[in-house]
Amino acid sequence: MAILGRVTLNDGGFHPHHEPLNDHIQLPQFLPRTKWPSEHTATELQSARIAAPVNGMDAAASERLHRELCDRSVGVYRHLEPMPPFDNNNRAYFEMPWHVHLATVHNLFHRTVKSSQSGLGIPEMGSLLRIISYGMRNSMTFFEPYHVRGVPVNCPPRTRPNTFEEAWNERFDMPTKLGRFSDGREIRGTEQCKVSLWTKRYVVVPVLYGTTSQWGMTIFDRSAGHLYIFDCGDGEFKGERVKSCVHFWIEFWNALGMANTFHYFVQDVTQQPDVKESGYLSVVWLMNTLRNQVGHVMSTQDEGVDRNDLDVCEPDIKMPFQSGLHLRDWVPDGCGTVRAAIMGVRRIIRIMLCNELGLQNHPVMRKQYVNAANTEDPYPSAWAILSLLTREIIHNNGWLRSSRFWTGHGGPQFALPMRTAIKPYDRHQPRRIRPELDEDVHLVEVNEHNLSNRGFESPSWPQGVIYTPENPITRPLPMVQLRAAALTAQLHRPSTSSRSFRLHLVNTLARQGYEDVGHQLEISIHRRESPHQGADDTDLHYIMCVRAGEDEPACADFVIPTRGVLASEGSV
Repeated sequence: MAILGRVTLNDGGFHPHHEPLNDHIQLPQFLPRTKWPSEHTATELQSARIAAPVNGMDAAASERLHRELCDRSVGVYRHLEPMPPFDNNNRAYFEMPWHVHLATVHNLFHRTVKSSQSGLGIPEMGSLLRIISYGMRNSMTFFEPYHVRGVPVNCPPRTRPNTFEEAWNERFDMPTKLGRFSDGREIRGTEQCKVSLWTKRYVVVPVLYGTTSQWGMTIFDRSAGHLYIFDCGDGEFKGERVKSCVHFWIEFWNALGMANTFHYFVQDVTQQPDVKESGYLSVVWLMNTLRNQVGHVMSTQDEGVDRNDLDVCEPDIKMPFQSGLHLRDWVPDGCGTVRAAIMGVRRIIRIMLCNELGLQNHPVMRKQYVNAANTEDPYPSAWAILSLLTREIIHNNGWLRSSRFWTGHGGPQFALPMRTAIKPYDRHQPRRIRPELDEDVHLVEVNEHNLSNRGFESPSWPQGVIYTPENPITRPLPMVQLRAAALTAQLHRPSTSSRSFRLHLVNTLARQGYEDVGHQLEISIHRRESPHQGADDTDLHYIMCVRAGEDEPACADFVIPTRGVLASEGSV
């Protein structure tokens, strides 16, 4: 089920007025490598082994790993040029050294993706996010995965109704899910966080849920104030996973003094066949959303969508809204079954990793598949597609003919599921970015400086209000306007007419989810005026008073028609 909602906080945006937010143009599926090793070296790299550990390294261990991989004389990958974003003086990108990234990708390709029993680890997710971000350095940033704390599975079921720990949050006067960043650091609200965000429109945070290896993905569009949540897990706890993401982003922006209203979108996607696939599916969804940018917008008007607003502050009028980004399912085109879709996703990721590692001769790059429509014309291999477009890009300093650039998937596609052709561009297709009417060529940025340069000035962050337990957010008491929602006669004996009734009152100005008005309401019948003897008027006339806390009561006439329902006498 698709879910969306409005999280009502303060009025305001998510960037200072003087901060320009960068967006990116249409991008290729992933950044093609422009400097490939020789065929002989590429073949040798297929059997490369790494002895040094990758995770939990100190400075000395990092130096040993660097020698093993990149030493000019004996390094396993000494003949492999870094990908352009890493090709700078520091040999680093998003604070990650090339040799550490290379080792992580090596292990991911040769061990994790190769095994059908392995899911993504936290370092591997980080490396894949770096690969996805190529070409978006000035428009997108990402942070370490956020781990939502799970209740241990050995707890009695009654103590873990949703498998996620939560506690009362005095900042917002409501319970929120607990968690922390995977590296143990709290970066929200820090100067490093502000520097990472500056001029970036899109903020990406992967989410790891509970005690399992369930992955999800979140994107926050700072320009529109939109949160996008990818969730391919089981339906039973989907609502709780969505809540944990919403709570995280409320806290994220509060730490920066921007606890403001935003909208969130959770599209309806195909459920994962196994939890270990969730990391790969999250990465492919991110690639589709920010790079390919082809799909449909979500709207409150969509059939079957579940609107679930969260009113932390006083609610506003319920207005329709829709997403700015175009969203699609993780299932690749041409995959008729979930099993075929999973194989297609893993193939896409393996080809992307071959591009990263320079493995041009690997079977996954050279494999051709039979075309059922024409057995004499097989589908081209990934290497055939990649090398053809890369040659043109290099020859023209990054420019590619528009007829080759634009496709039905977005930009150029290099990795497709088995036995699948590239869809041609369709101008009627729903997509976020379209070619200019007079466009002949389109840029594929491959320049090292442009891909690694952050291009920002020192952030000048405004001093906003940060809510704390000592300074919580205010939740104003809403106006009270009562109406009779239901009136039921109470029959004491079947043979007698009723002389009492049950009245259900609702506040028409308080939306569901905002019933805790902060004060105890005292509702009383101040006076009842009965019709005069013999009068035709059979309505019950009341003076009803409502008092909140120590305020003066507000009183109003309240009329209940009783014709045919009750006798002329009644009680509440």
